[in-house]
Amino acid sequence: MFKDMISIIVPIYNAEKSLRECIESVIYQDYSNIELILIDDGSIDRSYEICKEYENKDRRIKVYHQSNFGVSSARNKGISMANGEYIFFLDSDDRCENVLNYCVKVIKKENVDLLIGGTDYYKNNKFLISEKANLFGEEYKIYSGNGKDKLNRWIMERNITDFPELLVSGKKTIRIGGVVAKLIKKKSIGNLKFIEKLGYSEDLVFMYELLKKIDRLAVLSKPIYRYNYREDSATNSEYNPRIVEFNRELSKYIYKISTEYDDMYENSMYEKILEIYWSSVVQGIAYNPNDKFYEKAHKISDEFKYYSYILKKLKINNVRKQKNKFILFLCKHNMNICILLLSYIRKIKGE
Repeated sequence: MFKDMISIIVPIYNAEKSLRECIESVIYQDYSNIELILIDDGSIDRSYEICKEYENKDRRIKVYHQSNFGVSSARNKGISMANGEYIFFLDSDDRCENVLNYCVKVIKKENVDLLIGGTDYYKNNKFLISEKANLFGEEYKIYSGNGKDKLNRWIMERNITDFPELLVSGKKTIRIGGVVAKLIKKKSIGNLKFIEKLGYSEDLVFMYELLKKIDRLAVLSKPIYRYNYREDSATNSEYNPRIVEFNRELSKYIYKISTEYDDMYENSMYEKILEIYWSSVVQGIAYNPNDKFYEKAHKISDEFKYYSYILKKLKINNVRKQKNKFILFLCKHNMNICILLLSYIRKIKGE
């Protein structure tokens, strides 16, 4: 492991249109003590050729080619190749802001295990919104605790979503469920790996596990990551025929993690599982073009039966979000037609 080096891991699949900008956002940083690990996950366009082109120009770049095993496999391979003291995950469609020098200074000064920054969102090169912390004049804020002490309690209560004291009405704020826009001490990751059989949200499970291992984290008041909104990404796609299967697998891991905490933590996890069920309804059942209305309503009922052993433990009064309270009320009263209609309303409103 090389002291103060940042290993930047980029999983790549058919990213030839954005790959050059992604790579150059790293190699032209003010901070030069980096290694850029490019994992080509079976691309069938010119992505691998572009990777090799930059590898030949810059000795800090390492390229690895594998069959199309998925983003989790690519990230795991990147971790195994990393020689840096710190890990930074970057997606091939996105860019890293020129802030790595500042990030290292903060993480060293405050001796934190994890540094979290905000994200600027763009679509077609047009700025959409900034996701950043409103720290009321502070550059960053430190959160600490030992084991299951206040750090984990604070995180689990918020379901790894918003920082409550940073929330500004009508604006997005920093969330910590994914792995991008973060600088992580490699020793904190240890043997932790991404679960390769999860179709999506593998980074959420990774962060749940990582946050159990750390004692201190820092939240920056400014964005460090530029996300390019993609209509066809896994998280933005409208109908996904495999999402019901993926969500069932995901819920198993979330439930397993929840059993390691007390009731307060469990409620937060159960609410997350409720959101996973709702995702199955919206993206895997309601919008299925091959099913008729009554067939969809029946599938919604069957799907809730799968989650009912968990969700029966979740009381409406313990749910934080108003929308989730309403969904849970409908579920508990077997109002499947209403759930289906609610999903259609969501589509009309474009939520």
